[in-house]
Amino acid sequence: MQDAHDLNLVIEAGIPLVALETWDEPRAIDLLLRLARQRDSSLFQWSVTDGLKRGGFGLQIEQSAKHSKPEEILDYLKHRAEPGIYALCDFHPWFGDEHPKHTRQLKDIALRHNGGSITIVLVSHRLNLPPELSRLSARFQISTPNRDQILAIVRAEAKRWARGKDGRKVRADNATLQQLVSSLQGLTHAEVKRLCRSAIVDDGAITDSDLPALNKAKFDLMGMDGVLSYEYQTEALAKIGGMANLKQWLSQRHEVFRGDV
Repeated sequence: MQDAHDLNLVIEAGIPLVALETWDEPRAIDLLLRLARQRDSSLFQWSVTDGLKRGGFGLQIEQSAKHSKPEEILDYLKHRAEPGIYALCDFHPWFGDEHPKHTRQLKDIALRHNGGSITIVLVSHRLNLPPELSRLSARFQISTPNRDQILAIVRAEAKRWARGKDGRKVRADNATLQQLVSSLQGLTHAEVKRLCRSAIVDDGAITDSDLPALNKAKFDLMGMDGVLSYEYQTEALAKIGGMANLKQWLSQRHEVFRGDV
């Protein structure tokens, strides 16, 4: 997998702090877990709700009460952390101008472990690192699925639906399927799966009528409200004002466009 290869190169380079921006946290953790196993290392995951967990066959709580607060996990990482990869999930509210001590602690950790035994991976939907941290870090973004991967997700969701319907197959024609795949490009794996499932679940079919709602959902997910407006219902092309006159004008001049004159 290209993401695992590229992220491994970042860690191999000894960069102590990685900013991983994604809306798909479970996929990011899965990527880090596979990478830790590949490197014969350990993965630890932290959140303010669960504290510190060790990755493995399921994530096990490890001293959660002791490390659940931001200052506690930073102190642990600075002084007592065992070697491994540490994923700090949604840590972004606790560094920057409003939290100068946390920012300095992260910088201390990064300087101490530059090329060393631990790697801190900040996992969040958006990460704006202050300058004193950005120079010590690398940015990484999980790739979105390509057309083949999207098609594989669609087929998997169709099989999943069929299993719950006594093997009844999802109805779809190839043209609509290809339109669906095109519409789902640019989304995360989890978002593709969710929107595909919503298109199938109501009637067991993928049809043209599913595409407007799916495109609207994609528009909302990509946070484009306020930049562009999405017209959910639009008139047919033939009903656009002046279309009849345009057709007549083109018909009268088609020989010019074809180069016959």
